[in-house]
Amino acid sequence: MRFAVFTMFLVMAVSVQAVKEKDIFVEKGVTAMEEGDMEAAVRALKAATDLIDLETPDPNDQYIYVNLGTALGEIGQAALSAAQYRKAIDVNEENVDAHYFLGLTLQDMGRNREAADAYASAASLDRMHWESMSNLAAVLLDLFDYSSSVAAFSETIGILEQREVEPTNAPYDPFPILSQLYYRRGMALSGGSSGGNQGGTCVVQAQTQELGGKGVDCGEMAKFSFSKAVAYDERNEAAKHMLAALTADATMERASNSYVKGLFDDYAGNFEQSLVHELGYNGFQLLRTFVGEVLGEENLGFGLVVDAGCGTGLVGNEFRAVSRTLVGMDLSKKIIDEAKMKRPGLYDRTYIGDIVEGIRAEGGKIDLVIAADSFIYFGDLLALFESIRDGVTMGGHVAFTLEDVGKEDARILDNERPDWRWKLTPSGRFAHRKGYIEDVLKATGLVLVGYEAMVNFRFENGVGVLGHMVVARKVQGG
Repeated sequence: MRFAVFTMFLVMAVSVQAVKEKDIFVEKGVTAMEEGDMEAAVRALKAATDLIDLETPDPNDQYIYVNLGTALGEIGQAALSAAQYRKAIDVNEENVDAHYFLGLTLQDMGRNREAADAYASAASLDRMHWESMSNLAAVLLDLFDYSSSVAAFSETIGILEQREVEPTNAPYDPFPILSQLYYRRGMALSGGSSGGNQGGTCVVQAQTQELGGKGVDCGEMAKFSFSKAVAYDERNEAAKHMLAALTADATMERASNSYVKGLFDDYAGNFEQSLVHELGYNGFQLLRTFVGEVLGEENLGFGLVVDAGCGTGLVGNEFRAVSRTLVGMDLSKKIIDEAKMKRPGLYDRTYIGDIVEGIRAEGGKIDLVIAADSFIYFGDLLALFESIRDGVTMGGHVAFTLEDVGKEDARILDNERPDWRWKLTPSGRFAHRKGYIEDVLKATGLVLVGYEAMVNFRFENGVGVLGHMVVARKVQGG
């Protein structure tokens, strides 16, 4: 009997000792996190989890798992981080932070559907957790679930605009955040970036007094969203650009540099997956084939080639074999970095900045400028082609693609505005009239040596996009 009692006492003593050790490791781990030493934090918190008694769980264990998950995430161990958050949820399925952090981790891993489920769980547990609802909306937008994304953005906006209940982790200054939320909702209403939802009816329970929760036309609701985005933050260039696109602002001559830079900074990591695989884009291949047909493959061999608006190097890669020196130019440093990672050594040098300035700075030494789908952010082409005239050597060439309007749009424009030159489309890109392109070439000392109408070189919501493919030669100086 004594032996049994002693044994029980011994077990209890060991258990108490383990709890004390666990608390010591937890304290060490939390201190290390506060000091920014995540490696030490992982070691300490892992030691603490090894002492967790799975037979008699302690409700506080959930916080150890959450902290360990956070520390693992900070050192790039996303899969292990997600596993710790799931363990926290096993201890307490109502742990909002565990669901939210799991969503963040899964989103970083590209597992958007699972991330959406995690964010939805967090948002359902705390209706004021605006960050979970906002991230849910963003993930749904990435998954092309536009209707659900619009609803989630509207819910988030409602949380931050209402005054009755303090939002969880309320932002100090909600205006810039609300501006971004309205902008992203406008993008969802516009079919992501293609304008695909316009003309339909969006039956969304809007959280704004202005919309009254009624089903409204998607295009009108998108305009409202972009205008609210600008009202909350007048520096939101992306919202200004899209508002101009939806309101047919004919005075807009080009997309602002900040808009284009922001667009491709956000787009960099998923650029090729979206453009080539999801939208079926092949303009970069078509342009290379067309240049060979127009100039003759046997004549291709250029000294200095500038890839204007180079992106990740899709078109540059097509021209590498016929270029002695290949220069990549783009506004976005992030997408230049992506090009260097995907195609090491493709470019002999790169230029980050406005391509108009970059081309002109080459001082008449360029043999060929190539631009596949990068001039579509200019409405007025004159300044751009003046820089090409100044940057290209006599007898040098420029090869580029532009978008065209659809046949029905062309008919309407020809009837209502016979002198139209370009149109800012709901996608936020410019479409140009062929005659206007020819006028600009003539005005800048360039002669058209090859033209081909492009059909279905990209698809948006299943609809083929029309365009122009052009090769021109410099015959007059500036």
